[in-house]
Amino acid sequence: MITYNFICPDCSNNVLAEILTDVVLSSTAIDIHIDEDGVELDYIGDETDGGTINRYQCDHCGHVLKTESDQIINSFDDLKEWLEEHGTVQLDNDYLNEDNMLN
Repeated sequence: MITYNFICPDCSNNVLAEILTDVVLSSTAIDIHIDEDGVELDYIGDETDGGTINRYQCDHCGHVLKTESDQIINSFDDLKEWLEEHGTVQLDNDYLNEDNMLN
């Protein structure tokens, strides 16, 4: 397995956001606070179900990843191709311990 690190071409941030559409979001509340201004919930987590990938973008600056033909990347295959061209490879120890080291 090869691990790629995302590096934003605009801001150099390393966090990739996957933007989904038509997704069901379920939030778990542990405390419910009620006062004269209304209701406030304290959440402990979210779960998602379903959804379609709309795009991948930088979590910091919002740069949307696109193919060489300027199409928005919204599939694992296109993301893989983009990362192979633009990402930084992170080799794991199993790979390094095999006979894959360059001499």
